[in-house]
Amino acid sequence: MECNEDKIFKKNLQLNNSLDEKYSLIKPITTGLSESKVLLVSDKNDNKFILKIGLINDENIKELLISCSLQNHVRSMYFPKIFDYGFTNYVNPYNKSGDPKLYLYIVMEYIEGYTLKDAIINKKIKSQYVFKKIMKNLIEAYILANRKIGFYHWDIKGDNIIIRKNDIPVIIDYGHSFTKKYNPDLWIKFKRDFYVKLSKHYLPEKNIRSRQFDKTLQNYKYLSPEDQRLKKINIKYVDIVNLIKLINTGQRMLFNENQILLDDTDIKYLNQPKLPFYQKLEYLLDLPYFKLR
Repeated sequence: MECNEDKIFKKNLQLNNSLDEKYSLIKPITTGLSESKVLLVSDKNDNKFILKIGLINDENIKELLISCSLQNHVRSMYFPKIFDYGFTNYVNPYNKSGDPKLYLYIVMEYIEGYTLKDAIINKKIKSQYVFKKIMKNLIEAYILANRKIGFYHWDIKGDNIIIRKNDIPVIIDYGHSFTKKYNPDLWIKFKRDFYVKLSKHYLPEKNIRSRQFDKTLQNYKYLSPEDQRLKKINIKYVDIVNLIKLINTGQRMLFNENQILLDDTDIKYLNQPKLPFYQKLEYLLDLPYFKLR
């Protein structure tokens, strides 16, 4: 399927009521009362996919738009592919209002592996060389996406990194992300057109709502010896802090070592407001820690 950001908005907005005919449920990935669901499904040829079903809101639309931008302009194994998307009258058992609701669905690549968080907690990474290689590849993937489409994740953490076979990290979950190729005006127009075209299906206005994303680190707990130094990093560069935190957490939990990566000179360099973000990430790769051996 062609996954083009502009064509998403031009696409004939037809409801897909045949998800059950196209896909069979293997197991839910997420559980609970949330109206957003992540499911592991298979098609008639037993190919596995991730099926995301959620409300039509900023977070889920951005997930689709940014996934398509990454697929079209970055084309990297470090980001999951999109195979299908659309709108469905998916019946959610927790919707007790009885009102019909429309949901956005996205069919994504299923990645066999485990999250970086799981790998660290359950000690699935056996050597410092492999851990450093994973983190180095992760930063290189971020650099590639930032250079090509101005991509900022803003929520880098162990849960949002999946480790493929051969220790390849994959960055997922773009609900808080931003890219210069993402056009907020186009998204606002899309919401308006979508509501007009599908009002006959009783789509509640409250189901099309914008969300203000919290860009601050609330209740953030620094676990490394660098805690005071990391607090000096500009909040706009939150993923720099997140990456350093991941490295320190991995070093401590996997190998019982504390790693001091940055000094005050490094912090001063990283806080330069006019320095492109990808250059800040490249600076991390030049740290002695990443000299693989």
